[in-house]
Amino acid sequence: MNTGLEQALLTGTRATCLDLYDIQGYSPMQIQRYVDFMVAINGVRLNYHDAAILAPGIESPLLRLLNPQYVITPFDITSDRPDLQYVQANMTQVYNNGVIRVFENPDALPHAWITHDVQTMNKDEILPALQSGSIDPIQTALVEREAPAVQPATSAAEAVTFTSYKPDEMTMNVTAASNGFLVLSEVYAPGWNAYVDGKKVDIYATDYVLRGIPISAGDHVVELRYELRSLNIGFWTSIVIGLVVLALLIANAWELWTGREIRRLQALA
Repeated sequence: MNTGLEQALLTGTRATCLDLYDIQGYSPMQIQRYVDFMVAINGVRLNYHDAAILAPGIESPLLRLLNPQYVITPFDITSDRPDLQYVQANMTQVYNNGVIRVFENPDALPHAWITHDVQTMNKDEILPALQSGSIDPIQTALVEREAPAVQPATSAAEAVTFTSYKPDEMTMNVTAASNGFLVLSEVYAPGWNAYVDGKKVDIYATDYVLRGIPISAGDHVVELRYELRSLNIGFWTSIVIGLVVLALLIANAWELWTGREIRRLQALA
């Protein structure tokens, strides 16, 4: 891909610079669950830092879990690109500038939703089940340990609204008509803690790669914060070491200054 077209397609880290959410991009560190998920989508393993959707992956049922609301393609959609033809046939074009096309994806799941069916499944069986299309993730959530108790859905409206979204914390207003399970299209990773109305609750690895949180009926404020213990230890250790070094520098400077003053006074005497 030439540099001009790469920039036109907003690949690499350009989306981050524009404050856009992107399932691709470049990162020196990847979470193993996300790596496995990308392999399941594409059918092949990528290199150590990419998270790209390849041509075979565009039709994967797994892709919709990542909430890809828009797909950017080159403007020219040729007969030798069945992936681009699939996008053109199944999605609605909402923009083009003669260089790129932007399509709206009707199959993308919401950024967060509430389900009332949670099933326990072996970890290595979850991706094949979702890939087969036999499980509708909007209706059923798959977890790897004992499933939390939920109640059947009712006819009452339910809603999830993000009120804050930052790299290391996010807040939502959640309305559940009955006891359910909040699923977020956010990658499950150690270090994230969840709080419902200020009370800490468990986060479940959901649909292999996402986060799930039990939620009771009613209106709630849900917060997720990245609070990795080792990160906190490292931070405070750095602070302490920095203060010790600063104290030593001050003591050394004081010793040098007082030494000079003593010698100056001795010279005057």
